[in-house]
Amino acid sequence: MKLFIPDDYQPDISCYTPEYLRSRGKRAILCDIDNTLVTYDDPEPTEKILLWTAAMREAGITVGFVSNNTPERVNRFNASLGFF
Repeated sequence: MKLFIPDDYQPDISCYTPEYLRSRGKRAILCDIDNTLVTYDDPEPTEKILLWTAAMREAGITVGFVSNNTPERVNRFNASLGFF
């Protein structure tokens, strides 16, 4: 179960900058979608998330999305992002 406990916690996803992640030796990050990145009602990424993921991609940091929602939810959210 320890694998499912976050290594770190910040009040907002934007606190996780490429520099912050690199300084901790991270090359990838897993993010929960609903009520973490966006509200449960947002079917697609907000502009803030689009900009954040673009910065991660540019820095070579892989972003993965997890959810206890349906695979369709995850796929729709990720469609414009192109991560996994």
